[in-house]
Amino acid sequence: MPGEQKETSSIISIRPRVIRLGQPVNQMVYQLSAYLISSENDDTRVLVRQAAVKILDWVQEKYSDEIPRKAWEQQSVLADRIPGQKVECVAIPDEGRWAVRLEQPDASILGRPPVAGRFWTTDISLMRDGGRIRLGTRVACASPPDCSEDIFLTRPRFIKDLISTIGIASGIPLAGRPYTAGTHIKVDQLAHLLHDAERTIPVVVLTEPDWETRTDKVETPSDYVLDGDRLAEKLVGYAHVVLFPLKESVNLTKKLGPNWSVSDGAVRTYLPGMDPRNDPDWIHPRTDFDRILAWPGEGSVKPGIRAFEDALIRNIQEFNIKQKVRWAGHPFVPELKLLENRRKQAEISRAILSSRSEKSKAAQVLQQLEVKEEENAMLRAQLEKVQKDAEEFSTLAEQYEKDYRYYEGENNNLRTQLYTLRDNMEAVTRQPIDQTIAMPESIQDIGQWAGEYLTGRLVLHPRAVNALKDAEYEDPQKLSRALLLLANEYRTMKMGRLDQREFSRKLSHLHLREGESISRERAGEFDDEYFINYPVGSTKRTFLERHLRSLANTRDPRRCLAVYFFWDDDTRQVVVGWLPSHLRCNLT
Repeated sequence: MPGEQKETSSIISIRPRVIRLGQPVNQMVYQLSAYLISSENDDTRVLVRQAAVKILDWVQEKYSDEIPRKAWEQQSVLADRIPGQKVECVAIPDEGRWAVRLEQPDASILGRPPVAGRFWTTDISLMRDGGRIRLGTRVACASPPDCSEDIFLTRPRFIKDLISTIGIASGIPLAGRPYTAGTHIKVDQLAHLLHDAERTIPVVVLTEPDWETRTDKVETPSDYVLDGDRLAEKLVGYAHVVLFPLKESVNLTKKLGPNWSVSDGAVRTYLPGMDPRNDPDWIHPRTDFDRILAWPGEGSVKPGIRAFEDALIRNIQEFNIKQKVRWAGHPFVPELKLLENRRKQAEISRAILSSRSEKSKAAQVLQQLEVKEEENAMLRAQLEKVQKDAEEFSTLAEQYEKDYRYYEGENNNLRTQLYTLRDNMEAVTRQPIDQTIAMPESIQDIGQWAGEYLTGRLVLHPRAVNALKDAEYEDPQKLSRALLLLANEYRTMKMGRLDQREFSRKLSHLHLREGESISRERAGEFDDEYFINYPVGSTKRTFLERHLRSLANTRDPRRCLAVYFFWDDDTRQVVVGWLPSHLRCNLT
């Protein structure tokens, strides 16, 4: 927010976006969708009033004129006597709805003078949702078309005020201090938090290194690589910070699986909306201990721990402004003004029906027409905003499409180089590279193993990786060899460079058979079991049309192997969507 000078020693800034030359663009600076902390015995009306008072106290500090005291009494007010500044508050107390909008010009920060033509808009809403109160906050900055001055990413101070008094929760309470696994939060609770659909902010997990196994002497601010207290204070209102002692890390791995876990000094950021069934684990970034120590510095910051910490804070703040927040449950001032207007129209209609005086009725009809015209003006303003947003989104979509095509081409080039390098290495050594790779020791390690050794030939869909976590199958060596068969002989056959008989011979040698998994018609009888979202992250449903299975005549999940997959002709690789157990069919 402009003019907020506290905690500015390391304020992060960004360049204004350019959507279309000559047009000013709103840049999101901060946003939060969460709940106020309350208990069953709390009066939600009192809670809304208390939170509104805290917020209005902050708004008054930012506004150069006196805001009418009616605002503190849960009444709608408008304060706009100062040119270029405006405070508008709308309250509907009987429905537990309240919102305020603050509009103000840019102010000096860190010694930089105000940027001419730059304006800030802060929208805040409170709404009763059953027995809870939703809090919505978004801060946007609009810059002139030719402006290139950085925008500082600042969080409004009232967020910290509410956290320290009433309390704000996103899955768990927001705090300016780290949680410690096993002390403040149990591993089961953390796992639930990571999967919680209501969580709207990231969870940053710091793990304790196994210092006894490290031979190098590393100076760190605590038992962890990063200073958890400093990080939690910097990220309050942006993310939860959790410290994981060494003794608890193994429990996290058991709960999430190795691909989704983090340990031994590494740091991982779990973004909101985590879905191991459909998401690749790498979208929740993990940075290992040694990489943190070597993290490149910028400017006056030396490489290493502090440089990584600064980069982590910046990434979290940039995620905050880029994430798509569902604001449907947060009616801000424009929405509440429209609701207030329609309530007023309904009230006038009832008065007209009950009026016995023609003169009084005529006056009420005129009043209703005036209120209706106000509604039309609000609807036109909303329509203009929607049209402007649609144009902006369309331009962004065009740019994203170009970026996608570029990176798709880069990906294909890298894939081709990988294939060439592999062929050249095999030509030099005169033996398949896979003969020298180490096999995984447990079923749970296969996801990571496949990512390291089979990339470009075979990919495990996130749903398949997630299935390994609780798999009962007891022979990781055979499963690994089955995946190698698909990555090598099956893939080579699909590319027309291997005879079907040679592939069948390899199948027989491993006591496996390959064929159609199930017909599409029958697959529809079993919900989505035979379909996955692919490409990963899309909503396109792709049929797992083939499967590899053991010849053993048993249904014992410890001994019976099945791998469901399909061939992706675009990327020339096998996509595995489920393993190592059987999916449902009429027999099972």
